Amino acid sequence: MPLSTEKLANLPLNGQELKAYTRKLLDNELQKRGVPNACVLGIDAAFETAMVNDFISRETAAYPEVTVELNLKLHYAMDEWIERGGEQIAASAFELQPVFRTINILAPTHAVVVRSPKPPIKEFAGRGTVVAFQLTSKVENPNLVRVHYGIPIVIQKRKEPEPGKMFADIESETLTYTPEDFPGVTLPEPLVIDQSEEVAALWGIRMEVMPTGTSKDANGVPVNEAAAIDPILDDPRRDPDPGIAAASSKKNRKGWNKTHGSEKEVAG
Repeated sequence: MPLSTEKLANLPLNGQELKAYTRKLLDNELQKRGVPNACVLGIDAAFETAMVNDFISRETAAYPEVTVELNLKLHYAMDEWIERGGEQIAASAFELQPVFRTINILAPTHAVVVRSPKPPIKEFAGRGTVVAFQLTSKVENPNLVRVHYGIPIVIQKRKEPEPGKMFADIESETLTYTPEDFPGVTLPEPLVIDQSEEVAALWGIRMEVMPTGTSKDANGVPVNEAAAIDPILDDPRRDPDPGIAAASSKKNRKGWNKTHGSEKEVAG
């Protein structure tokens, strides 16, 4: 942790840091919902492939403020495998659309194209598990994001030039902090709108296992918890009624708010 007399420069996130932050947001939400690791790895691989050559992830890019939006529709069958290209892979198909909204007037909104097997899985039509959500997170304090998501903070120091040299040398030091290093300073949670039930109804899928995510509605009630399933409406013997699912409201989890002044002090 820095000395009380030191202040950390709150430099904008660069493209690589933005990519790392976005992937952590995605992975955290998938893990909360109990998505199998094999499916998470497939989604991560597609995300990395899409981002590697996208200008948004250039290390020379700078994002003092940026809003990340992740739109995911996933269909998977637990403990099932399918053949693709001569290989056995986890039975899953997904559609991922990352969108970045920046203060760059030349490119205020940028959507990354992620190539993936489109859902639903034809081999498991009408059954399986659906996970669908829209996640939004706004970065207003880059160092606060670095601290809470394990992204190192790079400090550059200028050394006086040695005798006979015209230019000074620049030294870089990498520091990694944890939230425990800054007690009382919190990072607002992303806003997550759950769309699983609506998408499942659209695809005609009667979900065998409901996602076990921690998303909550506006009243703080868990969404998609097994205990929250209506014993009558969700009786597998009952014919699905797409009209009921279509009429259900989207589930919200309390999300990010404006960064408070005390949080700004992390950066100095």
